[in-house]
Amino acid sequence: MDRGKVTLEERPLGATIQRWFPAPPELVYRNWIEAEQIRHWFATDGYEVTGCEIDARPGGKWRVDFRSSTGHVYFEHGEFREMVPGRSLVLTLTQVDGAHTGPETLMTVTFEASRGGTDMTFRQVGYDNSLRRDGNAEGWQECFDKLVARLTSSNVTAWKETHISRHAAEEQEVRALFADWLRTSSALDIDGAMRPLDPDIHSYEHLAPLQYRGIDAIREVCRQGFDLIKGEFEWDIPDLQVIVRDDIAIAWGLNRMRYRSASAPVVENWSRSTRVFQKKDGQWKMIHQHLSVPADPKTGQARFDLKP
Repeated sequence: MDRGKVTLEERPLGATIQRWFPAPPELVYRNWIEAEQIRHWFATDGYEVTGCEIDARPGGKWRVDFRSSTGHVYFEHGEFREMVPGRSLVLTLTQVDGAHTGPETLMTVTFEASRGGTDMTFRQVGYDNSLRRDGNAEGWQECFDKLVARLTSSNVTAWKETHISRHAAEEQEVRALFADWLRTSSALDIDGAMRPLDPDIHSYEHLAPLQYRGIDAIREVCRQGFDLIKGEFEWDIPDLQVIVRDDIAIAWGLNRMRYRSASAPVVENWSRSTRVFQKKDGQWKMIHQHLSVPADPKTGQARFDLKP
């Protein structure tokens, strides 16, 4: 087994370990913040995890209890300082063995997609002596060996299947939201058009001052646009693309708008759009949109007559 690279540091007293894992960064990250995952690997050889409490949020506390085959018990605890899902963690760790409490150390763990898996860089600083540092570095390698074995097993396949299935379901949620939003907007229903928007939405619009903040500002822009429409109006995004990652979704495509009136032919124009959604309290809300119109490079004038 490739145990990566270990670098022992003197100032500050610490160690850096670089390891590769055969799983996506999101899954390796989850093995650091979910109690059910930690139980399987967060113990050195000859020990087992007997208890695990995790409050995975910045400022949240964590604790893991251990017992050896001979009955020796101790625990480790700390606090999450920083968390970027699937990318990095910063947390503290203190070992408590009977009446002895070790120093509070600081751990920084980063995760980067590489070679079909994840390059993880682990750094722990704040040791009070090199003997403790060296012993812990070897202990971490034993733990990471267990994590490699766990991530090589069938649970990775199961996670990927669940992950893909969940993303597919959430993509359909976003697409359904779009379908309802376009339907209500085509009906010039201002309340329906505002329904998917987050109260603090930040929108880049076609008109000056180009950027608008907050749902009230967007409502006024839409109201002015709806008031200009005489006759029938249709709005769709034929090539809508959607990507969902955890609680963030990004959607983009070309807006196609058609106007019909009894006294004039159908008018059709196209523009470009990118929209960002965040899932809040179980519901997707649009937190950002970016709208633009192609322009003639010679005159700088907007071109609404262009078609894809």
